[in-house]
Amino acid sequence: GMLGRPEALALRSEIEELAQKYQTTAMVIFPVGEDRAIITDVVERQSPLRLKIDVGETFDSFVGAYGRCFAAASGLSKKALRDRFSQIVWEEPLSFETYYEQVQQAKIDGYAIDAGDHMTGVLKISAAVCGTDGQARLALSVLAFTAKFSKSECRQVGAELRDRADRIQRNAVMLGV
Repeated sequence: GMLGRPEALALRSEIEELAQKYQTTAMVIFPVGEDRAIITDVVERQSPLRLKIDVGETFDSFVGAYGRCFAAASGLSKKALRDRFSQIVWEEPLSFETYYEQVQQAKIDGYAIDAGDHMTGVLKISAAVCGTDGQARLALSVLAFTAKFSKSECRQVGAELRDRADRIQRNAVMLGV
C-alpha cells in the first residue's frame, strides 16, 4: 500500500473520531498519478440513510472538496487550472470562476467545502496534508447529506479537519511522507 501499517492506523483513528463525533462518513483520499485520487479508507456511522463510498473508488483529483484542496496545493497557474477544470464532471455544474475562487479560499482557510456540486445532495468537507514541498500527500474528508450541517457548522468541521491535517503534517517528518 501507499502507507505502512502505523501510518494507516493513525489515519484510521482520525477518521474514526471524525465519523463518531459528527455521526457521518469520513474518509482518507490519496492523489495518484497525474489526475486521479483514490479512497484508501472509509468509516461510516450507520444511519437509516447513509452514503455508500467504497475503498478503492477513484475520482478526478480536482473534484469535490478534497479536489479544491489538492488544486490549492498544486501550484498550477489559473490557465492550467482552467484546462484541468474542463475535464471534471460535476452533477451540479459550476463556473470555473466560482471554482477558482473556492480554490483560492481553500489556500486561505486550509480546508474546502463542496456543497453538492460534485454529487447532488452530498456535502463534502476536506483538508489536505501536504509534504515539506507543499504538495498534497493526502486529504481527510467528511461527507454528509447537504441538510446535515449549517454554514457555520461546515466551517467548524472544516477548521477541525484543517487542525487534524496540520497535526498529521507536523508528524509527517517521522512518517517519511
